[in-house]
Amino acid sequence: MTRRRRIHNIQYAVEYALLRIALFAARLAPRPPTLWLATQIGNCLHFCGLRRRVAEQNLAFVGGWSETEQAAILSRLYRAMGRYGIDVVRSLFQMPPMTMDEIVDDTTTPAAERGTLLVIAHFGNWEV
Repeated sequence: MTRRRRIHNIQYAVEYALLRIALFAARLAPRPPTLWLATQIGNCLHFCGLRRRVAEQNLAFVGGWSETEQAAILSRLYRAMGRYGIDVVRSLFQMPPMTMDEIVDDTTTPAAERGTLLVIAHFGNWEV
């Protein structure tokens, strides 16, 4: 096994371990400490260099920032993605308080004959 392959295997093992810790914590802990843990996971992923080269290239392509500003943006991005990821994981275990059928009942809604405009929440890139 080449040195590069061993490094990738270690990196994948660390990523998997961090994911398992996040899943375990997401089920048990309230949101504030979970967000703190997610921020630390984001810091670890930034430190490990997970997809960092691609993110750096994308920031450089957009331009407009010095290298110091790009490094700060990238660091904040990893922390934000950690928090975003943990919220997605938490949503898998916590069902919304109501279903769409409970919110909109076409048989009793006065606007059923005219149509209805339904505004729903957005969770990042996901519809709630």
